[in-house]
Amino acid sequence: MTFKADWEKPTHCIELLDETIFSMIAQAYPDKRIQTHHVIDGGCANINVRVQLEQEDNPILLRVYLRDKEAPYREQNIANLIHEEIPIPRILYIGLVNGYRFAIAEWMPGITLRELLLSDQPYDMHDVMYRVGKLLAKFKHYPFPKAGFFDRDFNITPSINGECVHFVERCLQDKNVATVLSKKIRDAIAKHLGQYKHLLPDPKEAHLVHGDFDPANVLVMQHEDHWQVSAVLDWEFAFSGSMLWDVANMLRYAHQLPETYQQSFLTGLQNEGVTLPEKWQITVHLLNLFSMLDLLSRKTLSESPRQCVDIKNLIEHIVSSLDEACLRKRSFSKA
Repeated sequence: MTFKADWEKPTHCIELLDETIFSMIAQAYPDKRIQTHHVIDGGCANINVRVQLEQEDNPILLRVYLRDKEAPYREQNIANLIHEEIPIPRILYIGLVNGYRFAIAEWMPGITLRELLLSDQPYDMHDVMYRVGKLLAKFKHYPFPKAGFFDRDFNITPSINGECVHFVERCLQDKNVATVLSKKIRDAIAKHLGQYKHLLPDPKEAHLVHGDFDPANVLVMQHEDHWQVSAVLDWEFAFSGSMLWDVANMLRYAHQLPETYQQSFLTGLQNEGVTLPEKWQITVHLLNLFSMLDLLSRKTLSESPRQCVDIKNLIEHIVSSLDEACLRKRSFSKA
């Protein structure tokens, strides 16, 4: 189940009526007619529609926000800030129709990195992941005055690492989490959190973080004899903080892939001037635990069995890795 490929789709998906889609396009392009349109598979938190207008060479993306109506403004601000250096779809229009907040964005060519990695077509994993690492390193070119979350006007609401610790402690008491994770695993998480919380990212780090930087949100396209990154999509979870959050996302399933997946990604980062902290692996494990527990607390085993099992397996792998780190530390201390 690498890269969430087999996860269930949310049960709250809605279908947009064609009339609603036509009204949205008409609001943004009153003098244009739709030639073709189709909903893109893969999302229920947002609905994405590929639209081809008559007498236009390139399609556009209609993006309807079901979860967070402020998200398109954040995405627009981020795109305006970084589009000259980082490939990102620019937001061309934001509107409201029948209570639905929507945006018109540039159409970006390519397939997802997840699709490429899980396909049978030939590609050079070292080259692809090296390019992804080099691209992520550029995010550090965008510092902010403080860490925190962006509002629609790009103001920052501060956040602190301590909130993450308390959040995990609450998650460990959640009934959905307790249904999926054994008490032994939950106790081990609590133990490792207490032991390693000093390795959480420096709260003073304040650079651009994508927030969901995984292969499903990276587009790649073939150029001559190699694959290159054509776009980074879905910036609605972006915030100001530590790059290690994005490193954690990209490496979450690394243990299920050839070693070159992680090594080449890290080499790309390092060759662009990024120096990871000495015990970055433990920090990445903690950050992935936070994300996985958050997801698990919002899912039930009966409604999302495949997703819950995948998350359970990921968490058990992380706990096992942290157990091994503890054993190595004890062995080193005794030597």
